[in-house]
Amino acid sequence: MPLSNSRGCGYALAAMDDAASADIRVSVVIPTYNGLGLLRRCLPSVRHALARAGALSRTEIIVADDASTDGTARWLGQHCPDVVVVEAPTNRGFAVNANAGITRARGQWVALLNNDVIVDPGWFAAAAKHFDNPVIAAVASRIVSLDPPGQLEEAGDEYTVVGVPYKCGRYGAEDTITSPRVCFSACGAAAVYRAEALADVGLFHEPLGAYYEDVELGFRLNLRGWDCLYEADSIAHHLGSATYGWGSPRQKFHASRNAEIVFFSCMPGRLLARYLLSHLMAMGLQTILHAARGHAGPYLKGKAAAFGQLGQILRRRRQVRAMRTAPVRDLAKKLERRWVRLLVLPNLGRLRPGRR
Repeated sequence: MPLSNSRGCGYALAAMDDAASADIRVSVVIPTYNGLGLLRRCLPSVRHALARAGALSRTEIIVADDASTDGTARWLGQHCPDVVVVEAPTNRGFAVNANAGITRARGQWVALLNNDVIVDPGWFAAAAKHFDNPVIAAVASRIVSLDPPGQLEEAGDEYTVVGVPYKCGRYGAEDTITSPRVCFSACGAAAVYRAEALADVGLFHEPLGAYYEDVELGFRLNLRGWDCLYEADSIAHHLGSATYGWGSPRQKFHASRNAEIVFFSCMPGRLLARYLLSHLMAMGLQTILHAARGHAGPYLKGKAAAFGQLGQILRRRRQVRAMRTAPVRDLAKKLERRWVRLLVLPNLGRLRPGRR
């Protein structure tokens, strides 16, 4: 299909006939909130990667706009008329906004990207290599930082037995990370999901808002017997919490709260009983670490908020338990037991006076 140039938006899709419209292979969903400047860099890179993979003619791009006030929808209508814009009437948070975009998607695969991501030309082609594997529910990208450039941020998410997820590659040398490899979940900043798998387990758990919503989705996929695969050649460059503010009190609160919601609503009872004491120990160590960094307030408020939602957590736990089909032993094999080595030891030096 011929490509045309759309000012400020990179490649534009030519008009699709009805048959092509009914055969969308991939839907690219980009949630955004006051991120017009970021979208102007993200969209051309996405189009270029799709064109290079020969997938542009079977693709739709959806921008889920969470009630932005920077003219995002108007700009897209003027410069990217082929982009589907899903506008929220009010700001509702990442999980709700992302779900609105995914719900609109028609593709067999749904590529979810943060607006502060620029993908490599080979990003989509590398992920698409795994589409024919029927047990793969998601392909996690290799995420590297834009500032400083090239630094590894993410090589698939893993989940520890104490309920603390961690980004593989954040600690340790990148050359020790194998690819492709099965990981626990895909970071929602750059991931491609099988639409069939999302229909099977549901979308993001909206009460989480932002932070750990992708881990919780990965948990449910694992409980249903699906796999997530990390692909190192599917590369996305990430500015890093440009919209939601990594390290802010808001981020600390939501991450702290959501960690408890995910652990207590998703962990099977047998494993919950086995690792509950370790979970409480890890929580105590985290409290010390956050206090040393001056973040104890938001962190403890997040924990209190989670336990204040005990009724909702128990209801969610019943829902998740009802959908589980995979044996508990299979999930146990995917949980990381080396939590002291991976989470505690790397942070010991930061407890020294004056370190943050």
